[in-house]
Amino acid sequence: MPQTITLRYARSRSDLYSMSNEEGGLVETTPMNAKRIVLNLLVSLEALLRDANVSHAAARLNSSQPALSAQLRKLRDMFDDPLLVPADSGRGMVPTAGAIELAAPLHDALHTLRSLGES
Repeated sequence: MPQTITLRYARSRSDLYSMSNEEGGLVETTPMNAKRIVLNLLVSLEALLRDANVSHAAARLNSSQPALSAQLRKLRDMFDDPLLVPADSGRGMVPTAGAIELAAPLHDALHTLRSLGES
């Protein structure tokens, strides 16, 4: 079953509260940095899917390989999918079918968020 990534803008605290109470929502009202953590995980997932290598993606994100591996574990739990598995060659990773389905909507959503900061 395809995964859906929905990112919405909250205009007020009441909007944020109602969005956080919807089933399956990725937004939590407390603590406030929970939203930032989820967004950071999605940015990490985008880099992992682009590079298909934890060390290379960590370097791109100015992070460490162990820190990005920990984020990958959280992402696997969040999406209930391994997302990336070791390549047969022993170098790099191969995205799962679920990760491939996530790649385009994830890229589009993050591109939209990035463009908001430019306007």
